[in-house]
Amino acid sequence: MKKLILSLILMISVLSAKAQDESVFMHYTNSPTLINPAHAGFQEQFQALFNFRNQWTGFKGSPFTYSAGVETPIGKVMGAGFRLWSENIASLTSYKMQLDYAFRYEINKMKVAGGFPTAYKTVNLNPAEIDNTHLDPDDPIVQAYIDGVRVFDASFGLFAKYNDKTSIGFTFPSLVVNKLNSISTGDDDMNLFSFYTAYFAHELYIREYNVTIEPSLLLRKIRNGAHTLDVNFKGGFLNEKLVGGLSYRIPLEENLTFSDGAAGILLGTDFDNITIYYSYDISLLAFQGYNAGGHEISFRLKFSDPK
Repeated sequence: MKKLILSLILMISVLSAKAQDESVFMHYTNSPTLINPAHAGFQEQFQALFNFRNQWTGFKGSPFTYSAGVETPIGKVMGAGFRLWSENIASLTSYKMQLDYAFRYEINKMKVAGGFPTAYKTVNLNPAEIDNTHLDPDDPIVQAYIDGVRVFDASFGLFAKYNDKTSIGFTFPSLVVNKLNSISTGDDDMNLFSFYTAYFAHELYIREYNVTIEPSLLLRKIRNGAHTLDVNFKGGFLNEKLVGGLSYRIPLEENLTFSDGAAGILLGTDFDNITIYYSYDISLLAFQGYNAGGHEISFRLKFSDPK
């Protein structure tokens, strides 16, 4: 049964990988550029960011995703970032290199930014694994992925923060791929902004208990994936030295209900120059019975004090 499920996952991945968005990380509050390029240099300090995620642990061929990047301000109004991705899903291996460019401007108590990343991605299918699947090596699509599929893409993001407390952001990913798909399929309903990510967060400080509370929402619509809403609740204690949080991902699809979502728990610590997050999440779908959930770890290193 597990081999059959693996084969189905692999076939779906092969057929959709060319048009797939980047991996869905959970720690976007610790590494905001994972979901929005406008955040590059927004904190006005040089940073290095590392992310690792293993989804569906205990299941052969489960996704392993690694990401490493840096970001820095350039002068008072610009920012830049560079990030590398590596992902393995069953017999598929993909790599992505991304450059982020951002501009920021401060208006009274509000800081606004726009970001434009360009990316180059390759996806390869390991031919040695074909015999373990139901894929036909003579199929032109399968052969194309054995040879390697290469994609150039670009995205656009907007981000704003008011009074250092309230954040809002929008990202429109894969603008080039969206346009090419619209042309190749003749789908007039698909346009540059058919897929998006929207984020909102507000930070509250309870002075009496020295506690910071930050509820947030993330609405995401991606290709070949469910339309979802993340509801997050994060708390900082002891001057942010201890961080904890809960999250629930709600599927917004007609054939899925609230109880078909995914629940997660977050633990972390935030020292002066390093932030470390760990989270564990489980899907409440029937497929959860075949795996032990997902683990994610992220590190953020700061090399200069905010100005």
